[in-house]
Amino acid sequence: MHAIAKCPQKRLCSLFLLFVLTLGGCNRSPSPAPTTLPATATLSTATPPATQTATITFTPTIAPSATPAGTATPTELPEDAIVLNYGLAIVPDDQEGWTDEGEKWAQQITTASGLNVVALQGPATDMEVLQALRDGKIDMALMSPLGYGYAHALGWVEPGVASALYGESASSFTFVSRTDTGLIPGEPPEVLAQLAGKRPCWPALEDLLFPPEQEYILPLGLLVQAGVELGESVFVPRTPAGLNQVVGVFRGECDFAAMDSLYAENFANMMPGELDNSGLTFAEWAAQMQVLYTTPPIKPWTLLAFSANLDTDTRQQLADAIRSKPSPFESVSWLAFDEQQAALYDYYQGLVTASSFDVAGYLSKPWVLAQYDVDAQPTAAPGSLTDALVIDADLSGGGEPFLPYNNTVLNRQVMPAIYAELARLDADGNYFPYLAKELPTLQNGLLRFVGEGEDEVLEVEFQLRSGLTWQDGQPLTAGDLVFSWELVMQPDWPGYHWGNAGAAAEIFVSSVEALSPERVVYRLMSQKQARQAAQDGGRLEDAAPYASLAAQEGPVVPLDILEVGRNVYPQHLLADIPASQVASSDFAHRPVYAGAYRLVEGGGDDQPVVLEAFDGFALGAPSIPRVVFGTVYADPTAWAYWQSPDQLAAALKAGIVQAQLGLPAVRSRQGEDPLAYDALAAQGLATVTWVPRYGWETLDFNLDNPHLADLRVRQAIAHAIDRQAIIDLALYGHGSLMRSYLPSWDPRYAGDDSLPDYDYDPEEARGLLQEAGYDLSQFPAVHPTLGALTLKLASMDVAPYPRPGTAALIQEELKAIGIEVQVQFYEWLEFEAYDCSGIRNGRQFDLGMAGWLGGDRFDTWYPEHVTASWSIPTEENGCPLDNANWSGWRNARVDEIIPLLNDGRLALEHPGEYLALWREHQQLWANELPSLPLFNWQRPVVTAPGLQGVQPSPFAFGGVEDTWNIFSWVFDLGN
Repeated sequence: MHAIAKCPQKRLCSLFLLFVLTLGGCNRSPSPAPTTLPATATLSTATPPATQTATITFTPTIAPSATPAGTATPTELPEDAIVLNYGLAIVPDDQEGWTDEGEKWAQQITTASGLNVVALQGPATDMEVLQALRDGKIDMALMSPLGYGYAHALGWVEPGVASALYGESASSFTFVSRTDTGLIPGEPPEVLAQLAGKRPCWPALEDLLFPPEQEYILPLGLLVQAGVELGESVFVPRTPAGLNQVVGVFRGECDFAAMDSLYAENFANMMPGELDNSGLTFAEWAAQMQVLYTTPPIKPWTLLAFSANLDTDTRQQLADAIRSKPSPFESVSWLAFDEQQAALYDYYQGLVTASSFDVAGYLSKPWVLAQYDVDAQPTAAPGSLTDALVIDADLSGGGEPFLPYNNTVLNRQVMPAIYAELARLDADGNYFPYLAKELPTLQNGLLRFVGEGEDEVLEVEFQLRSGLTWQDGQPLTAGDLVFSWELVMQPDWPGYHWGNAGAAAEIFVSSVEALSPERVVYRLMSQKQARQAAQDGGRLEDAAPYASLAAQEGPVVPLDILEVGRNVYPQHLLADIPASQVASSDFAHRPVYAGAYRLVEGGGDDQPVVLEAFDGFALGAPSIPRVVFGTVYADPTAWAYWQSPDQLAAALKAGIVQAQLGLPAVRSRQGEDPLAYDALAAQGLATVTWVPRYGWETLDFNLDNPHLADLRVRQAIAHAIDRQAIIDLALYGHGSLMRSYLPSWDPRYAGDDSLPDYDYDPEEARGLLQEAGYDLSQFPAVHPTLGALTLKLASMDVAPYPRPGTAALIQEELKAIGIEVQVQFYEWLEFEAYDCSGIRNGRQFDLGMAGWLGGDRFDTWYPEHVTASWSIPTEENGCPLDNANWSGWRNARVDEIIPLLNDGRLALEHPGEYLALWREHQQLWANELPSLPLFNWQRPVVTAPGLQGVQPSPFAFGGVEDTWNIFSWVFDLGN
């Protein structure tokens, strides 16, 4: 195995074989489905009238007998080999990841079934795969429901296992129209009958890459089955956003169209990006377009099918084996192909038949993989090498309003560049003055307590920098800040009130006053005002956010007090727009803020975002005149998602991309190689900075288990697990050890000297077990009263790194000290349900392995919800996920400390005492060991040589984004 050569130690090389590195599949969330397919649904295979619509016919390229392509041929395989088709021949031969992952999945099936499963790369078309199944040259293959329906009808294949994406086995589609067509939203049969004689818009079918099931095939079939005779069909050429048929409806080229399913209330915010420059506002789009009807889930996901040449017993043996193991595809689970699945596929096939779609022709089309060709050298767009700094980013969140704290992937990167608040956090989590002249403190008097008793309040005064202007040149004054607070505190404001310490600081403000054009003061709630808000909801008219203030003592002091100045909106542009309409207004999609850059182009779905430097920026004009988010700006064939390392290498070589930012993690369990990022640096193509995530993997101990109730057993487990080996194997070394639930770079971290170090020491582990009374001469070790030391480890395989391999390593290492571990992986909603049925929140485990994504800079969620005795999930409280003390740890001193960690006044007036409480809390946790932190993982940030000033933060993804200091970056665009 070639990867063994990468192992730093011989022991690690042998442990590497325990890891099952699985390939991740579709990252797309399932379409929302308002209802389910009725059990009594009528199944139809009616043939449509020839006059219904023009039939698009493809030219088949069907070989009489297909042989799987790959490194091996059937003649080289053992006689008992079961051939799994994995991928198509379009994948470049040197892309080892594809074939390696196929081999690993085949080995997983082999282990579970006892059969000899071999993975081979398949032919170049779906039809050739199906023919190879027909001829017995392939025994099983993943396929679309379109391919399965075609081959099953001919007797070539039999069903194996169906798939579910995020727990849903099928998706829906939606009919849409303009509101002025006279069409009325409703339910069948009436809603479909009114489409008689109407002109449908379908996507142009000539250059299909994926079958237009929800945009053409299924809706047409449904209408044919309903007996609806349509008007003339209009086939609209494809547009960049892929919503060509919907754009056609809007422009009046036709009367209705179909698309992937969408809730009606979301339709107003999905205006296609190609309409961005048309002068159309989101409000106008929402007023002119409507959802007519969304179907039940009737389009199945992928299916693994077997060749009909396999005997029934072998097919069943393979199906059982596949379903017994976690899926190799992220967020996909396997389902038995039972009567319910059979009915779903029959109904689907009836719609396909009714549509008269040329299935055979489509399946015979060779796949086009130009956009995935990692060897192709991108061609820079005219002027792109000197026109802009191009950042590779995920554009899939496009189309959302560019408002602060709209937490989409794209907005998180763009907003720090175009927006400006009074104070901002730097990479280390410390505030610095942004639009403010200086930070308010008790020492300079800009933070001050005034009043007495229940009327005492905290005032926060900001003095603005001189000469501030908005990006349109209008002056920015304290009056804008008063307006901004009043705007976001309206009950119908579309944004959310969440900050760096839970509830956003602005909701605890009672009033804002402009003392002068350059001075503004925020007054926090007094005790009296806080208690009143807990009763009547204050300005928000909602008491829920103030529930914790019902018994408030003293003035309200949030931990993130400087966030009171985070809302900075231009009064002259928004004063006449109702709060409820701001998100759908022109402003939200071409905003005017006071940040270093102004958004001038793009922002729609899958569209690049173009920014231009604002010369009047408060800290000085940025040195880079133009910044673009999205590689497609310079290379139209690029993904609208983050580029793979190979694609990124080609783009860096061509000089069309200068950075890749915001990538959450390397998806090693999905076939991505962290070493490929290191290779970018080794080749001199980029600087690669591995930045810690505010997230970690943990092993929870269920303290109700009598074995684990003994601290010495927990300590033995901690010493028996080589956590550095896990980092080296699962993360290729890109992680760090932890001694606390807080990473070492968090300003509240207790410090290495204050916390125990559970280093890898098997002998120490055995000694602790013997001290606890266990007989290690037998396996598993036996306690005289508690019996055999056998533990169940439960987890879910949804992490970007190979969690099954981590579990296997832990199982092996605990076996070495006498502990038997039985590993069980569950689906996400089985492991973390919303009630006591969940394995994790129902505390139905001995060892629970999962990940934590930490909070923001001032967040106290973990201590309060994971370590407090009142957060232990029970039948009485219903085991909600917020009650996350899954270990069942109880410590009276911890319960005393937690309220003090939420005491903002203590943190403000006595910071040393406050940090000492954090240190004590971590010491209690680490010494009593209710959970063992396994590692803190890291993510790569890639920057081209010569790009200076990028300072990525571990507080990213909702806190301090990679672009927080884009105003100070330096890069010579001519190089």
